[in-house]
Amino acid sequence: MTEHTKTPFPSCNFIYFGYTREIDRVVFLFLKLGVSVMPMKCIVVTPEKTVLSQEVTFAVLPLVDGEWGVMPNHAPLIGRLGTGELRLTGTDGQQTYYYVEGGFAEIYDNTISLLTMCSHPAHELNLEEAETELAELPSPMEDMQLAASRQSKIDRYRAKVRVARKAAERTGK
Repeated sequence: MTEHTKTPFPSCNFIYFGYTREIDRVVFLFLKLGVSVMPMKCIVVTPEKTVLSQEVTFAVLPLVDGEWGVMPNHAPLIGRLGTGELRLTGTDGQQTYYYVEGGFAEIYDNTISLLTMCSHPAHELNLEEAETELAELPSPMEDMQLAASRQSKIDRYRAKVRVARKAAERTGK
């Protein structure tokens, strides 16, 4: 049996713009039906530690220009991570969510490597704290460099609030 017969997705070298949620559901359905899906390795590294190293069957990466779905046998890719939610479907069909804050992603040989400045499991985010951080940002200054820095912080905190809110909705908090 060749590697390509292990997965119902023999060649996944296409872009999933706008369809990542639907593909999430298809992969989940295949796993529920017992269809074998070849796993990939997903590694998330920050300057402090390796946050995650697990086998997944599907991943949605928050790139700067939108979400990017990754399935087994994906074409090699290097991309710039944005700030947002990393969604992973494990080999058991369980979905896990992480907040990531910028960095780089590399997809090569069924391995997804993410190098990011900050990453936390979404369920560990505190929604009230994230909303407070966003609300406490100082008002815009006349200096363009300070204004750009402030906008970058606003974008990061808004993404953190979105991920925390989704995690709270999933857990019912």
